Amino acid sequence: MKLTSLLYPRCCPVCERVLPEHPVGSKEWVCRPCNEKLSYIVSPRCMICGKQLYQKEHEYCADCQKIPHVFTQGIGVFGYDEAIQHAMYRFKYEDERHYAQFFAEALYTRYGYRLSDWGVEVLLPVPLYPLKFFTRGYNQAELICQALSQISQIPVDSTLLCRVRPTKPMKDLNDEERAKNLENAFQCSANKVKYKRVLVMDDIYTTGATMDACARALKAVGVEKIYCASICIGNGY
Repeated sequence: MKLTSLLYPRCCPVCERVLPEHPVGSKEWVCRPCNEKLSYIVSPRCMICGKQLYQKEHEYCADCQKIPHVFTQGIGVFGYDEAIQHAMYRFKYEDERHYAQFFAEALYTRYGYRLSDWGVEVLLPVPLYPLKFFTRGYNQAELICQALSQISQIPVDSTLLCRVRPTKPMKDLNDEERAKNLENAFQCSANKVKYKRVLVMDDIYTTGATMDACARALKAVGVEKIYCASICIGNGY
């Protein structure tokens, strides 16, 4: 164990500095200075998407006041600021797959009770288009689901949701373009499913267009409650 830790030391996913050694069983993933920089989403949150609110008298964010969502309710761990952006970029594009454990534990620490209250039966990763999966080599949302499943004992189904056509990056599109971009982009691999309450997982949430598109496909096969979770929540429209 000592030799392994010397050859492959754990590094902070935010600053990439080597973390100090801790007793066996310690789950400290982020160095203390970086942990203070991270913008954890706290109360008050939007009652629909889980986005950070800044006025206690509000119940919904500006996006959710304008958009009737298909999904039931959502949660998110971090605001999408510079500190977490770097970690997320390395996770998605630089093969830092082990970050999935950090993200899953951060989510479960804050929202494990929600998964229980919601009665979530299965975790569903937002799928990648096959060509993108082949190019990247993994689906980051699926890795988070797998890590979360180990903690929560909720099973993962990585085959139910399918992305059946390629889509453009959402960050460069307006609201109408986002909806059109995702129209009929997702389907389910079965015409009828046994699940009634599911959790759809993605890495980043902005306007909810992707989650709504997934929810439409799931409702078409009989799922009643579609909850969503994301590691980061960014600004919407």
